Amino acid sequence: MNALEDSPSMNLGRARHFNIVALIWAVCAALAALACGWLLRNTEPGVTLRLVYAAIPVTLATMYLIAVVKSLRALDELHRRIQFEAVAFAFVATMVLSLLYGMLQKAGFFRGWAWDWEGIWGLMLATWVVGQVIAKRRYAE
Repeated sequence: MNALEDSPSMNLGRARHFNIVALIWAVCAALAALACGWLLRNTEPGVTLRLVYAAIPVTLATMYLIAVVKSLRALDELHRRIQFEAVAFAFVATMVLSLLYGMLQKAGFFRGWAWDWEGIWGLMLATWVVGQVIAKRRYAE
């Protein structure tokens, strides 16, 4: 690589490209999770087809993970720090909110409304976005 390819603007350009790729994988994984979840609930497939339905969204989510890692590797030090803080916030916030939900459920709230582990990724994504907003404000010039 030459000096131009290592410049921060080139790194941000590569990161934006991987962000678009990651977004595409995330949307595909979410749609597949919805579709496969519907098929698993509303049809009676055999064992093999159930495994296929379970594996499709996981495979797409793994592609999303790979795209996110590539995107993070293309970032400069400041943007990596922002993402690190956002992920740290998301981890702890998801832990606290999951604990809150579990304790409220044991206290008799949320009867008839069971949280599904399949939905935890949405909570993690939302808290990651909140963490990004907080971290970006902190490092804003």
